[in-house]
Amino acid sequence: MEKPRTPNKLLDTLIAELPARNDAHIAVKMKWPQGFVSKYRHGHVSFTSNRILELHDATGWEISRIKALL
Repeated sequence: MEKPRTPNKLLDTLIAELPARNDAHIAVKMKWPQGFVSKYRHGHVSFTSNRILELHDATGWEISRIKALL
């Protein structure tokens, strides 16, 4: 059985480039509910198209870059 993809590369890049101290700080900077980043990192929930657009708006990154990091 295939293990679900986890967006660790995307989240680690966000920490480096926002900059953010940790996953909780990403949630604060992105105005996401507390604990959501942990759910993404551990594969409990997937990034939705709305979250990808929020990342694009907040960072200015191309959608293709965000998708590649996922």
